[in-house]
Amino acid sequence: MAPLSSNAVQVVSTGSGAVLEPDQDLRALLADHIRHPVRFVDAVERAAALQPHLWLEVGPGGVLTALVREILGIRQVRCLPTDLKGEDDHHLLNHVLAQAFVLGFPVNLANLFAHRFHRQIDPDNFHPIFITNPCERQVEIASEELGRFTLSPNGNLRLDGINPTEFDRYLSRRKA
Repeated sequence: MAPLSSNAVQVVSTGSGAVLEPDQDLRALLADHIRHPVRFVDAVERAAALQPHLWLEVGPGGVLTALVREILGIRQVRCLPTDLKGEDDHHLLNHVLAQAFVLGFPVNLANLFAHRFHRQIDPDNFHPIFITNPCERQVEIASEELGRFTLSPNGNLRLDGINPTEFDRYLSRRKA
């Protein structure tokens, strides 16, 4: 039998604790799996010997993720659940995709956005415009005369001919 390439998929059985051979009788393996104890620890240790970059738990809960982390102890293991109660499934999926992308797996995101409105961003010609609240913008104070009113240096309108000191005192009392 020719050795598997480094890109070949290898499946470790929790029934036997060993890597499945290409010509393995799956019916017999599943029948044995029902009748015999699960060899999960052996399967995890065998899979760990293959040095996978990423472990995924597909299905409800995170029990297997916790077991893998417990079995492998202090070894660095990236084991991610995909369906946790109380967690947003889309967030978990995005986390898995991000980890896979960072590790160099070929991640095709086209299907993720196939039915959603989105725009491509050209990073070389991207000039974002930030919307600000008009109340938070800097106001330019004009020093022009406004009919019978004058705009004082502190930005308040003041009737012409009124003493500026008295006017400021009036405003300070009124604000209080």
